[in-house]
Amino acid sequence: MNRAWLLGVFIVGLSTYCVVGTYFGVWGSKAPTTEQIPSADASAGDHERDRETPVVRTIPVDSPAPFSPSGSSADDAVSVSTDARISSETFDTTPIEEVPGGSLTTTPEMKRNEVLAHLAQARGEKDVLKRARGLSKVLQSGLLSKEEEESAYGDLLVANQAGVLSPRCNEGFFRETVHEGGDSLWKIAKRVSAAGHPFYACGLLQLVNSLPNDRIKVGQQLKIPNHSPSIVLSKSRHVLWLVLDDFVLRRFPIGVGRENKTPEGEFEIGSREKEPTWYPPGGGSIPFGDPSNVLGTRWLGFKERTDFPGASSFGFHGTWDDQTIGGDFSEGCIRMLNRDIEELFDLVECGARVSIQP
Repeated sequence: MNRAWLLGVFIVGLSTYCVVGTYFGVWGSKAPTTEQIPSADASAGDHERDRETPVVRTIPVDSPAPFSPSGSSADDAVSVSTDARISSETFDTTPIEEVPGGSLTTTPEMKRNEVLAHLAQARGEKDVLKRARGLSKVLQSGLLSKEEEESAYGDLLVANQAGVLSPRCNEGFFRETVHEGGDSLWKIAKRVSAAGHPFYACGLLQLVNSLPNDRIKVGQQLKIPNHSPSIVLSKSRHVLWLVLDDFVLRRFPIGVGRENKTPEGEFEIGSREKEPTWYPPGGGSIPFGDPSNVLGTRWLGFKERTDFPGASSFGFHGTWDDQTIGGDFSEGCIRMLNRDIEELFDLVECGARVSIQP
């Protein structure tokens, strides 16, 4: 009886000890607390905050930004540290102008810098034809200073002499053989014109073949241009270029009409006259040699246009007053120095295109 009672007491005590020990960590574990088990609301809030805050990495300016094949995302957001010390003074902060349609145009300073880069590239080009093309394009940009333009034009003349004007250059030309029986540049020009090509001025054939004069030899292979040269001029810059394909062959200073009287657009040479007679707007005629004749030594008149009545009253001519070159003094015609209009006269024929730009 006593043994049974003692055994019962021992079993009850042992059970009590195990329960109390488990609760108070006797066996090496702690009772859970509310700080270790966050509520469902608190957990959701933390996860939302993680999604809203992108991972931002500081990238040194000398290191490339990481590339994301799938595009930008919150995890791929990159910022540049202020330690990079990027200052607005380091860059050209001139704004880029936006034009209708969403396209962007650069500022004049940016355009000029681009032209100067093209000029340097053209000067470094070993191929003389590519060099001449590059220089020709830069010259017509209108963004060079007077000194830069003079220097570039000098370089162009040298490149042309070794390239497009060299007797060995065939690009843009075909060959015509000098025949027996008193063949001449004029007869050759007439012969190729009859075959469907433009009628070329004898002076142009002489220039592109680097002939010192108009004398040619039987059997000689002459270069004939595939296209007629054209005249391009800028009123605001008072300059004229004679262009053959992509090459500027000659550049001349000009004078234009006062009060914007010189028309703009596309024209053709329609008449040529040495020692021209002047027909003033008020009527009558003034022969060459009369001090009142303002046309100088040559006249290159425009061809009449149905959409431009009176176009044939405009043209290129010389002048006895050299001070008017570079200014706006005429009644609408383009004035040139007598020596310049004489050279141009020998290089173009009727049908040559004329582009007059603002």
